[in-house]
Amino acid sequence: MDGGQQDDRKPTAATTKREKKWYFTSEQLRKTPSSAATANEVAGKDAWYRLQCAELVQAIGSRLRLPQIAINTAILYMHRFYQFHTMKRFHRETMAPVFVFLAAKVEETPRRLDDVIRHTYKLLNVDGPELNAESEKYSEAVQDLTTHENVLVQTLAFDLSVTHPHTHVIQCCQSLQNAIRMDEKKGLDEKSRQEKEAITKDLSHAAYALASCSLHYTLLCIQYSPVMVAAMCISVASAWTKVPLPSVSQEGKHWYEYMDASLTMAQIEAVKGDFHRSISLYPERIREKILAQVMGNGRTSSAKAPAASAVAAPGVANKVNIVARRSSRVWLADRARGGHGCGTCSGGLS
Repeated sequence: MDGGQQDDRKPTAATTKREKKWYFTSEQLRKTPSSAATANEVAGKDAWYRLQCAELVQAIGSRLRLPQIAINTAILYMHRFYQFHTMKRFHRETMAPVFVFLAAKVEETPRRLDDVIRHTYKLLNVDGPELNAESEKYSEAVQDLTTHENVLVQTLAFDLSVTHPHTHVIQCCQSLQNAIRMDEKKGLDEKSRQEKEAITKDLSHAAYALASCSLHYTLLCIQYSPVMVAAMCISVASAWTKVPLPSVSQEGKHWYEYMDASLTMAQIEAVKGDFHRSISLYPERIREKILAQVMGNGRTSSAKAPAASAVAAPGVANKVNIVARRSSRVWLADRARGGHGCGTCSGGLS
């Protein structure tokens, strides 16, 4: 968002100077190296390629049985890295295992280099033979991963410690639970308390899932501080699950002020706007997938779920869905021919 709404994009007072360097403006996000390399309809292409890389990171991390926090950190590294490098030069199939390998070490759940290489190879060569540790291909894979890890670390300026919005989501929802228990002491009957706690759990599950979805499907992690993204997740989850948030406490504070005293509703609305615009870049089937991931994480009735069309900002999706569909077709066709899925092997998108 630009112009008069610029102030709403600023990090909160709690954001450190070190963290601020990793937040980019809308103009900076539009002018990434990959965007400059791909000419037209760059927003749709960039979103689609980042999603493909995030899904590959998720798949590798899952096969390695990594905790989700390590996978989330790997995806955050990916977003930061591609603000400085092109996806054409540093292909996702080369970089995804690098993001995972480094993040696993940073999150103190390291995995052997051999395991990362073998699981990545198997994911990308489903019907192929096992990778021979004595082969030239294996040696090249080891060299590639270690070399690109150095590139990644230098790109991140050795600033490897990160915070995710999930922590703030949990803390805020716990505060809501505590408020319910306080109500019980003030005379709320047991049945009403249990019902209220149940729907609050639905809200917390949905908000937590949204925090993960924001990493996969948007650039919010390099636009806003984790606490701002967390507040957005709770606000959107409240709307989707139809679980109302408390207005003003007895102390005269809004719910989001307990997350960060400097946080404002205008800032939350700014993040929500960018979230909906980002989701608009994907085809309806992707938006339905996001809804399923969010609404399926709690006990929320599916009847409460909004339609996929309501998730996206109106008027944006149709312009970009063509790019997403074309990118998907090129990627699948190229992989079927034994290429890297980059599009250049098939003469398609780069």
